[in-house]
Amino acid sequence: MNRVKEIRSISEPLQWNYVPGNLNPADLPSRGCSVNTLIARRWWEGAAWLTEEEELWPISNLYPNKNVVNAEKKNQL
Repeated sequence: MNRVKEIRSISEPLQWNYVPGNLNPADLPSRGCSVNTLIARRWWEGAAWLTEEEELWPISNLYPNKNVVNAEKKNQL
């Protein structure tokens, strides 16, 4: 099972939170970052706010659209 399917099978979209790219360590490799950046603490431990109580996390007004989340993407040739 791929990672996205696994996450979707054990959670609901309303449990998800938007993380801006500048705070999302998973975005680092897509930016062509250096090895030194990859081995930095944030890559291994995540954003500092994740260690805080949930009520202190950044607030987002973005909510997933369940129809979009559940839509199957079709490849087009």
